[in-house]
Amino acid sequence: MMRHFYNDFDGLWGLHMIGGWLVGILFLIVLVVIIIYAINKFSQLYMQTKRNGLQSSSPEDEALKILNMRFANGEITEEEYERKKRLIQNKQL
Repeated sequence: MMRHFYNDFDGLWGLHMIGGWLVGILFLIVLVVIIIYAINKFSQLYMQTKRNGLQSSSPEDEALKILNMRFANGEITEEEYERKKRLIQNKQL
């Protein structure tokens, strides 16, 4: 009875291991493709949000922020502030 079992057993080098190797290799290939795809999508999303953040502030907006800070710190008078603010806003139009 035991002899019959050993005659059917291929050992570790039999044809049964080929299926295991193929499935393992295919699994690794699919896993690597999924990881590369995810990294690509996340990097595209990151770059898009970074680009949108940079585009939202124009030079005129930055100039108004600086002008407001200088006025708040008392570096310029109210007349200077109003005159420079009008100049910056006229350039936006």
